[in-house]
Amino acid sequence: MVSVTDKSEFLIGLCQNDLAKDFVDLFLHGSLTERKCSRTVASDVASLSLRCLYRSDANGFKDLYADFARRKPDADTDWIYDDFVVFALMSSVKRFRIDPTWLIDAIALRKDGKKDGSKNVPSTFISLLRGNYESREAYYQVIVTYLDLVSENKFDEARLNDLFSELWSMEFPFYSSSCLNLLSLKAIEITIRRKGLKDPRREQIVEQFLTAFSRRTKATASTIVNLLYAALIVLVAWLIYQTFEDPSGLWVTIVSSLLTIGGATLLEVFRVRRKIIGVLTQLIQKTWGLKQIP
Repeated sequence: MVSVTDKSEFLIGLCQNDLAKDFVDLFLHGSLTERKCSRTVASDVASLSLRCLYRSDANGFKDLYADFARRKPDADTDWIYDDFVVFALMSSVKRFRIDPTWLIDAIALRKDGKKDGSKNVPSTFISLLRGNYESREAYYQVIVTYLDLVSENKFDEARLNDLFSELWSMEFPFYSSSCLNLLSLKAIEITIRRKGLKDPRREQIVEQFLTAFSRRTKATASTIVNLLYAALIVLVAWLIYQTFEDPSGLWVTIVSSLLTIGGATLLEVFRVRRKIIGVLTQLIQKTWGLKQIP
């Protein structure tokens, strides 16, 4: 389960990186802000490819990719280990139907365990580039997010449900790869949207709020009744005090007697007090619109 705090801190951290921020903006807000990008920096090329994808600019991406594909990466090339870069390029290559051979060969250069703790990520990228959406070894959240990003309705509903259950039972962050974590969060959102499900986290928050609200309104009602009861005793004592000509000794006697009588009839008073508290609690809750809370 992903707490609101953990998710918020994770996304804030991601936004310190320009390319990761582009993904956050695209996934969360459905838009991308323009910024200066260099065609010589791999992460900027990935950002530009995302913008081509967002604008459906096939020609723009083909020109960008043709230039980038002139490079000759090796096993020590940094960008092939950057999941954000690879996912951006891969999504655009698939979307605009470009020969994926060069990109597949580049991803295949990745060494297991180097700069990435999620060893099946490269094979997932390669499976998707080859059009294999059914691979059981692949991270399905990568495929799900890609399909949603390019508006392809080819989801395996059973796997989607299994993925949702699996992710919801895991501690966050799910993986060592920040990209895979972001894609997993997006996959959860996609599942909720497709199934028309209520967000379980939201339901939990509402339930916690209702429980706390009910408890606090009851405590408020109890305090009000206690104050009114105490005020009644003082008022009666004050009236008697005003009635007698010599109240000096009588004042203490009256108050003591009233408190004693109150104590002697505690059970009866408590029953009445409980009913009053119940009515007042309902009145407070109704006033604050408790019945309107979803």
